[in-house]
Amino acid sequence: TVIGVYAPSRHMGKSTFVKMLHDELVKAGRTVRIVSFADPLREVAISTMRGLGYSDSFARTTVTTAKDVPVPLKHPYNSDMDATFTGRDVLGGLGEGGRTHIHPDVWARAFVDRVRALDLPADAFVLCDDMRRPNEKAAIEDQLLGLTVYMQRGPVLPKIYQGVDGLLQDEVFDFEFEFPTNGLKVMEKEAKTLAGILLRD
Repeated sequence: TVIGVYAPSRHMGKSTFVKMLHDELVKAGRTVRIVSFADPLREVAISTMRGLGYSDSFARTTVTTAKDVPVPLKHPYNSDMDATFTGRDVLGGLGEGGRTHIHPDVWARAFVDRVRALDLPADAFVLCDDMRRPNEKAAIEDQLLGLTVYMQRGPVLPKIYQGVDGLLQDEVFDFEFEFPTNGLKVMEKEAKTLAGILLRD
């Protein structure tokens, strides 16, 4: 079963919730994999940063755990010595470039192919922590016959500030959870609840 998790704003804890759900399912003896739409983008981003002179470990950190930390250009090509970028900038540029210049569904199709190529038991789970776009939701629901989860921690930003994170806000999901801003305990409880439902089905 494939489970896609969506949140209407950044920093709401999608990855944290998915990790909690992962741990609950593993405790129950199931095989679980976390697969993201951005996985191939991260590898290309790391390669791009290596080409700009950054170390592999620094590049990997920049596009995973420190996506919003400004990075100074290592070899500026102009007089602007204060130029910076973030890992999110690199990932976003590569993602949009692929959708614009290759195919609008290039990353959604790559996700479906990677999930289908996994050699997993029939009762295994595949969890996705970065579903943001309508074609990504359709890939999980229609092509992989998976389930989708809406999760919200704290207030939702007005749509004008959400960017790509707001694209699915008005869609229908199989499960919906809302947590207070400091609600990690509540999130953990709901991850257990969802795991229980998934294991019963």
